[in-house]
Amino acid sequence: MARVSYTELGSTPFRRMVGHNPELLAAFQQLDKVITQQLSLPAELREEVRRHLAYENGCRY
Repeated sequence: MARVSYTELGSTPFRRMVGHNPELLAAFQQLDKVITQQLSLPAELREEVRRHLAYENGCRY
């Protein structure tokens, strides 16, 4: 299986991988900011969504 190396950009493994394309990383960070800081969803619901998405994508959370 091919592996994508990490860059120095980003604060998580996913972001460090996406850091190969700085424009994509910036757009992802903006989306994350909107989701985590500007939506009026309760924190508990946001966490439930994160866990569900991680589970559906086969990620350990």
